[in-house]
Amino acid sequence: MKTLERKNANVLRDPFGDFFDGDLFAMTPDLRKLLPSLVRTATVPAVNVSETATQYMVEFAAPGMKKEDFKLSIDDNMLTVSATTSTEKKEESKEFTRQEFNYSSFTRSFTLPDDVLPDSIKATYLDGMLKITIGRSGDHNNARKREITVD
Repeated sequence: MKTLERKNANVLRDPFGDFFDGDLFAMTPDLRKLLPSLVRTATVPAVNVSETATQYMVEFAAPGMKKEDFKLSIDDNMLTVSATTSTEKKEESKEFTRQEFNYSSFTRSFTLPDDVLPDSIKATYLDGMLKITIGRSGDHNNARKREITVD
């Protein structure tokens, strides 16, 4: 049996075939270095939650932020952590003007156990880590509504 070959494949080729069939957003490693904002993969920081006999600890990996970017609150035993950042970069020269904007935000909510002490919640931001400590007791308290400041 003879193998069929396609000859002159370009003669009847769809003029838009390469455009629609290819991966338009494929990036080479060099392009990734030039355009780091296009290859962001995560918009929500990683979180570690742990507990001891006397407290709960929640840690967010959030480098590049400031403590003023965070908002923490408690409402009906729900701890909500959110942050919003924005940056603007503008370059001007005689020949061109380039202006870049970057906005990011996230919100994470955690249902608190009944044994938390809402007045003992403390939050600190240091070296890219937001650390929240929540005291606990043996009793079952209901968390009241409150906002927490980040130190």
